[in-house]
Amino acid sequence: MKIRELEGWPPQSSGIRDGSYIAPTMQQAILKEVVRTHHNWVTFVCSFEGNDHTYDFQAPDKGDALRIEKILKSNIGKSIFEIGVIEFVLITSRGGAVLG
Repeated sequence: MKIRELEGWPPQSSGIRDGSYIAPTMQQAILKEVVRTHHNWVTFVCSFEGNDHTYDFQAPDKGDALRIEKILKSNIGKSIFEIGVIEFVLITSRGGAVLG
């Protein structure tokens, strides 16, 4: 599976916006930094036309979130579109079972 096939990918940018806000497309949003991972959430920042946009992605579980964080950190400077085509093996633990 590719990252873009994960439920909720790509996330919508969040934050306070004025009336002239233009949301970047997946090709326009360039990954600038990974802010943090908390539980199964990964927060990262993309830039577009000199403005920063914050994104919060909810991964299936904490393990997947940590793996996505690692992928994002190794792809700083790439677009969300480019990151979306990266292969990702979903490993979700539920009660000791591993699903793939």
